[in-house]
Amino acid sequence: MLGKLFLLSLVCFFSLNFLSTINAETNLIADEIQSLKVTNKDPRMINFSVSLTEDHNYTSARLFYFLPNPSLNKSATRGDLNGIQSKFNNFYVDFDTNKGITGSRFIPTGVTFEYYWEFTDVNKNNYKTEMQQYLFLDGQYEWKLLTADNIFFYYYGNYNKNIQNCFLESVSVVKDGSDLLAIKVSYPINIIYYLSPSDSRYAKPTRSIVMDSMTVLGGVKYTSNVVHSYDQDCGVVKHEVTHILNEIAGHGTLLKLPFWVDEGFATYMMNKSDYYDNIIEKMINKNTVIRLSSMQGKPGTPEKVNLYYAQSYATTKYMIEQYGLEKYRSFFKILKEDFVIDEALQTVYGHDQDSLYLEWRQHKGLPIIKLVKIEQSSIPIPVATITPLNFPSKTTVNQQEVENNFSKQNNSNELAVSNFEIFINNYIFIIVGAILLLIMIKISIFLWKK
Repeated sequence: MLGKLFLLSLVCFFSLNFLSTINAETNLIADEIQSLKVTNKDPRMINFSVSLTEDHNYTSARLFYFLPNPSLNKSATRGDLNGIQSKFNNFYVDFDTNKGITGSRFIPTGVTFEYYWEFTDVNKNNYKTEMQQYLFLDGQYEWKLLTADNIFFYYYGNYNKNIQNCFLESVSVVKDGSDLLAIKVSYPINIIYYLSPSDSRYAKPTRSIVMDSMTVLGGVKYTSNVVHSYDQDCGVVKHEVTHILNEIAGHGTLLKLPFWVDEGFATYMMNKSDYYDNIIEKMINKNTVIRLSSMQGKPGTPEKVNLYYAQSYATTKYMIEQYGLEKYRSFFKILKEDFVIDEALQTVYGHDQDSLYLEWRQHKGLPIIKLVKIEQSSIPIPVATITPLNFPSKTTVNQQEVENNFSKQNNSNELAVSNFEIFINNYIFIIVGAILLLIMIKISIFLWKK
């Protein structure tokens, strides 16, 4: 009899805990929230704060945040941070977005936060706010907005001809690039336009000392819908926006575009053909052209920057002009299906990277050479997206350096997860509780019958 009572008590205990877990989180009524603020003095730190009425005595608070990835229709990053109580029912979080340390977490201005607060009162009851949105902009400046189609162009200071040109060219490059690649941009692209590199010093991630001393960062495509411009060059804006189009058209689930494909089309769309044609002609005259299969990632040194960009541009131009746009579109579509680069080229052009390079050399009148095959893995391996476009100081040309520190894991327990994973993480305890409850009920019924 005691055994039966123990089992029934255990079942009741699990049942009550299970039901209390389901009802633990309820939305706060609007009247309980006196203020809900997000501010930043500069882009290195965001302050989230909340003030509540005295209807409950809240002992703790936690901020949950999500950074949506519109290209995948899911959260690129999520995390949570403990709130600090400043006074009765007042809490805040100082969110560090740019520690200034190479490899640390970096969140660029232009991203949109989705967030909510969760509170616990003295009776251990949990409450939460409704989901909120916050567009992260540099708090040092008063931002103004120009918008057309999918472009949201943020600038500060006086409106001038260059701002107008960069805005209009960003709109046109989305239209022209989308037509060339036969894609559709279904979400907004945020362009953050700074007037000078010094104005944006707190809005950029830390780079290596060598790259900082030998190059000037002109612009960056940070995420699937955020571009920064640092030096008022409209060509840079077009280049970085094109990287977003490349991602939509050619990035697969596992494989990203090789450097020369991604940079080649982005440079092609800058409409600076005379500039890059001049560079490639000098390379041809000095026989310093570069094999495509050796340009899978960024250039290792600043000295190679000019050569990499010019070779990527020249190859892209040759593919489009010699074989036509239809084949180029097909090439991107196949890459998006996670074909490795040589397989995609063979399927569309009947070439691998080396034979395409040799054909291009022949087209340019260079001597016939033989190449030793570089063995490359046919297994799809995820690689970092190459994002920044650097304009080297004085004597060198564009440089792109991998600075993709965005959404690094840190003390806030950030994780790159999908919406489905977020759902599972939030409700796994309910599923486990339900399973335990069913098991205990079955055992109790079996023993009761015995």
